[in-house]
Amino acid sequence: MAVIRPASDGDVAGIQRVARTTWHATYDDILGSQTVDAQVNEWYADDVITGSIDDDRTVYLVATVDERVTGYASAGPTDDADAATLHAIYVLPDHWDDGIGSRLFEAVLKRLQERGFDQLRIYVLAENDRGRQFYERHGFSVTERDRVTLAGQHADEVIYEDAI
Repeated sequence: MAVIRPASDGDVAGIQRVARTTWHATYDDILGSQTVDAQVNEWYADDVITGSIDDDRTVYLVATVDERVTGYASAGPTDDADAATLHAIYVLPDHWDDGIGSRLFEAVLKRLQERGFDQLRIYVLAENDRGRQFYERHGFSVTERDRVTLAGQHADEVIYEDAI
């Protein structure tokens, strides 16, 4: 059974391992392996992760199985005082059907509600079918579409938003 808890600076290497593994499993066919590596290197550098973990405005949780990080989620405020953004939620592919993602998501939502947020925005690459199905199963629906650039590569993105 996975344990969901707040992330600590000691979890950085585990978060990086989960990020790299899941990004390659999810996005290699969409963005290519080199783009994935470049984006993960940027977004999951040690100082970026520790800065987010240590930021009181950010909810950063990890899921552990046998004390090993198997998933993580982070969310925080947007420019709109009532809305938060889900920055990331990833679980190792070997645990995709174990319910860990849903438990992480529910824990993030609860903590955001406790902090007074009543809306959540989620940005997902349009071709990430697994991710999109996950959010739709949790009652979120697409409200906008956009185009983003990740490590120099363009991709279509959908934005989910709903009350929490």
